[in-house]
Amino acid sequence: AVDTASCIVGPVTAIAGSNPNTATANGTYGATTVTDTSTATYSTNTLTLVKSVLQTSFNAAGVTLNYEYGVTNTGLVTLTGPITVTDDKATVTCPAGNLAPGASILCTATYLTSATDVTNGQVTNIATAHALANAPPVSSNTATKTVPYFGVIDLAVTKDDGVTKLE
Repeated sequence: AVDTASCIVGPVTAIAGSNPNTATANGTYGATTVTDTSTATYSTNTLTLVKSVLQTSFNAAGVTLNYEYGVTNTGLVTLTGPITVTDDKATVTCPAGNLAPGASILCTATYLTSATDVTNGQVTNIATAHALANAPPVSSNTATKTVPYFGVIDLAVTKDDGVTKLE
């Protein structure tokens, strides 16, 4: 008797959420066909980031902008801390600990506007949340916020009555 085995794999695409993965093995021993099925479930790890800024504008260099970062575990597996947020303009502080499925944390940062921001007419910064202790590491969507510059308007009015007075 000759035993033959074959395995067909692919295409493999990870789908967000909880997903069953079922394999079926068939074999023949003499005149008897044997079939066995096994199912395992895999889950993807996902983070969602929502970023906000408390100020709607700034009017000079040296103004503090206050940012909040809502980080939610939108996957089905607890993410191992620390949960961090990287921002291209500010240092972000997040609470310590793991993040359970469906749970959220609030991280914060401040940014002091600069003369360059005034010249550019705005401050735009970009952030991403991370759970780097997981295998593989998990990163969120990218969140961007822009705060416009509205400078103080210096307005002077000069009135001329059109009469020339000679003395």
